[in-house]
Amino acid sequence: MPPRRPATPPKKSSALPKSQVAKQKASRHNWLALIVLSVIALLGYVVYSGIQGRDDQPKAACVLVIDRTGSSADAKTVENYAEDAERVIDGCADRRAELEIYSFDEDASKLNLESQNHVFLGKKKGVAAAKGVVKEILQRPLEGSSGSNIVAALVEAARRVHELSRYVGQGEQFLVMLTDGYQLSEDVSVEQLTEDEESAQPLIERVGTYDIDLADTAVSMVGVLSGADQGAGTVPYPFERALERFWTGVVEGGKGRLCTYVYEPTRLPVSC
Repeated sequence: MPPRRPATPPKKSSALPKSQVAKQKASRHNWLALIVLSVIALLGYVVYSGIQGRDDQPKAACVLVIDRTGSSADAKTVENYAEDAERVIDGCADRRAELEIYSFDEDASKLNLESQNHVFLGKKKGVAAAKGVVKEILQRPLEGSSGSNIVAALVEAARRVHELSRYVGQGEQFLVMLTDGYQLSEDVSVEQLTEDEESAQPLIERVGTYDIDLADTAVSMVGVLSGADQGAGTVPYPFERALERFWTGVVEGGKGRLCTYVYEPTRLPVSC
């Protein structure tokens, strides 16, 4: 009889217990979910940072209004306005603002949009374009009398700065008026002011009926105090101060802030 072969031992099963298999699957799923979430979060951060840092996003709204009535016809005033307007443009560019440029003449109820559209100052070509617009405005010959209905221009400018601010959607809003401040119209005339500062109050109350909305607006009036600051002697200093009180009351009556009221500013626009 041939010898018997030894019995082959039974093979051990390599299968893991079901509970351990389930744990491994759950662990893989958790890692996969974590990786996916991390990728989504990273992409979201990149997109958000890109939007926040984009160069074509305006951060503020600026409106520049230039008085082109007869009182601004002399060469010195034109020279000053050119320098002041350049300060406005550079200052608004520092704030990466959207800018609109207007002028007004005797028909101040209708502002002339000079920039054709709002100009983004976050890029050099926008700054250059804005300065070119100002140069063209100031080289244009003036027509008509020297009457100045600055209040009517201010009413319209206030509306325009709010519209531009809504377009921008963020940041501060600035309104800069280049004017001597000599309001001369049938219903509101600074000729009624005296050297007494209190003489401004009746005119301020009359302007209150115009419904000027300057809420949240930083206003700068530049070119004013011309008689006082130049020392020309033609306009008494107390009268200039009564005029300043008038415009302060007008702006504050419209819920705005008169941040600067000067003849020759060092910087524009001004926050306050």
